[in-house]
Formats: sequence, structure tokens, C-alpha cells
Amino acid sequence: MQIELHLYDVEKEKKLTRPETPSMYILKNSFSEIVDLFEFTEHVDNNIANLSETISVWEKTIDVQQHFNDLCLRIRNYGITLLTAVLGVSALALKEQLLVSFFGVTVPLASILLLVAIVPWVAFWFMDRCWYRQLLLGAVKNGLRIEKSLEKTLPGIQLATQIGKSSPINFWKWKIHAGGKLNLFYVMVIVFLMFSAIAILCMQKSNIAKDGPEKEKLPEKAVVIEKIDVQIPNDFITLNLYVDSETVKTKEVESKKGEDKQNLQNFEDMTKDPNN
Repeated sequence: MQIELHLYDVEKEKKLTRPETPSMYILKNSFSEIVDLFEFTEHVDNNIANLSETISVWEKTIDVQQHFNDLCLRIRNYGITLLTAVLGVSALALKEQLLVSFFGVTVPLASILLLVAIVPWVAFWFMDRCWYRQLLLGAVKNGLRIEKSLEKTLPGIQLATQIGKSSPINFWKWKIHAGGKLNLFYVMVIVFLMFSAIAILCMQKSNIAKDGPEKEKLPEKAVVIEKIDVQIPNDFITLNLYVDSETVKTKEVESKKGEDKQNLQNFEDMTKDPNN
């Protein structure tokens, strides 16, 4: 079987008669031999009107991604700064053993500060995760769409694609993406604040149970006066202060009529300051 294949212009073929139409190729076995007569190449999408404009749009998209990513990092930096300040103040309150009473219940000030810090920390999470990160995702999706259209023409334009592939981390049986890592970061801090506040509260209750009711602490230079002997000869008042049955201070205060209040004030000042 022989099949003749004529590759001519249609209008020109209409004017030709059969004897005038020579055969350029003859198919000897089947129509599959036609495939050998053509050279096939990979299809290239030529629908991109202006390649330079598309690249400019992609570059602007990358700039927007960097802008929103920078905003997210700033929010986290502000949150860490606030967390550091709260931890410092809480450590000082714990060192000084500062207590706060609510409706007859006494709790450490450090525990209150740590629990209150959770509120702004959650606010930072909301701005970061539910606000600016959503805008960042929109910019990333647009960048992926542009890179997909340039995949055949410019295969090197793959920044957003490669970042998306490199972002996830494998933890045991789970694959944690950027959103999961962000939530884990904020949740770990919240758990730390709650655990620290509860630990300080339990430690304070344990100290009260161990030491009993809190006793008033006197300054190191304080003098406990057991007895005060007051003598009033003529116009002078002699004050003898006794500590452990020994006289440690004697002071004479001139007594005049109408100045009893002043004498009393002088007496109080002397008892407050043992160095007088």
C-alpha cells in the first residue's frame, strides 16, 4: 500500500491536475510515518504581553512581602521587650517579697504581674497571626501565581516557591509550617508565664505554713526599749531608756508651761532614733 502526501498551498492545488502533482513524500506502511516528518518541541506559553512588566510586578510583590514580614518581626520584638520588662519587675517584686491583698486574700505581686502580662501578649499574637500575617500570605500567593506563569520562560524566578518549600520543619511525626511555628512561639511563652505565677504563689503559701504568721522585722539599728523612767525635777524632764535592764540613753528635755506638745514630740523623736 502506498499513500501519497502532497504538501502544497490549497489554492495552488486547485489549479493543478493529478498528473501535474508530484509526490514529495510517500507513506509506505501507515499514517504514523507522518510523525517522522515533523520536529516537535516543548510548548512555550507566549501569552505574556510584556515580559519586563511582569518581572516588575513580581519585584514589587517581593517588596510587599518583605514589608509585611518586617512588620511581623517588629511586633514580636515589641512583645519580647515587654516580656523582658515584666520578668525584671516580677523578679524585683519577688526579691522584696511584695504582697497584694484582694478581698482578704494575700498573693505575691510577682504572680499578679506575670498573669497580667498574658493579656498584652495575646494582643501581640492577634496582631501578628490574625492581622499582618494574613496580608503577608496574600502577597505570597500573588508571588507564587506570577512565578507559575514565568516557570517556562524564566525558570530562575522561584523565590517565593523555594521559600515555601524550605519553611516547614519536621518534628517527630509532624510537619510544622510557618503558622504552626508562630502559634507554638506564643503558646510556649503563655505556658511559661502561667507556670511561673503558680509556682511563686505556691512557694509563698509554703513559706507561710512553714514560718507561721509573719513577724514584723525591725531595722538592724533598732533598739527595743523595755522601760522608760521619767523624772521631772524643777524645769527639766529626765528620760532614762532601759534595754535589757541597762540604761543606754539619758536625755534631759527642758519643760516649760504651754510646751507639753513640743516635749512629747521631742520624746518621740528620741525614741525613734537611738543615736540621739
